[in-house]
Amino acid sequence: MNFDKLAIKTVQSIRGKSSQMLTSHSLGYDFNQVYKWEKGTKNIYLQDFINYCECFHIDLFAAFKDSVYVEIKHINTQGVAEMFFAKFESSKIIKLTGISPSKLSRWKNGKGDILLSEFLEAFYELFHGKFLTFLNNIIHMSDIPDLDNMIKKEQSILDL
Repeated sequence: MNFDKLAIKTVQSIRGKSSQMLTSHSLGYDFNQVYKWEKGTKNIYLQDFINYCECFHIDLFAAFKDSVYVEIKHINTQGVAEMFFAKFESSKIIKLTGISPSKLSRWKNGKGDILLSEFLEAFYELFHGKFLTFLNNIIHMSDIPDLDNMIKKEQSILDL
């Protein structure tokens, strides 16, 4: 699955018909920041995405609780990392996601950020059966019609 593309589609779905420029300004960025995220010329980090969701009144606390039955103390990069580390050993996270040990260590200690695409991939790999539930809590699944097919195709390959 292409998680870079999924990150872009997720940002687009949340924004809907709202102006890219007004959304960028609402977040305190340059006028074309959202445009850059949606075109893939600039990566969106998890903390940027958290702020983006807050701008659109998306309840990430509920999204996590409904999908993985975990209450996160703080919706920030470190709070999300704490959720992952509460459920899985570092070695399993590295093995399943391909995130480097040094990057994972920085993330775990709150000294580094992670791209939205890396977060989505980690979530998918670690909470496989709950991924669609999480996404369904934050986006309109109909905005990404090929998502379900992409997941089914990947699962059928894994079943071989």
